[in-house]
Amino acid sequence: MADITKCLNDACPVKDKCYRWTAQEGERQSVSMFDFKVVERKVHCEFFWLNSSDKKDNDLTKVFDGRGYKI
Repeated sequence: MADITKCLNDACPVKDKCYRWTAQEGERQSVSMFDFKVVERKVHCEFFWLNSSDKKDNDLTKVFDGRGYKI
């Protein structure tokens, strides 16, 4: 079980890269519906947590460019 608050927002376009979405859910898991915004085809979410498997890619600019998460 991940000791985090998981995200329930299945409409998020970058959810598959976010640990709050992909972490295995435990029996007693905290969850929340985190909001995001899309501005100029970039997702902005202050709660986004990049999956550790995506960090190994070493090219985070594919995901985040400083102004939002590319979609």
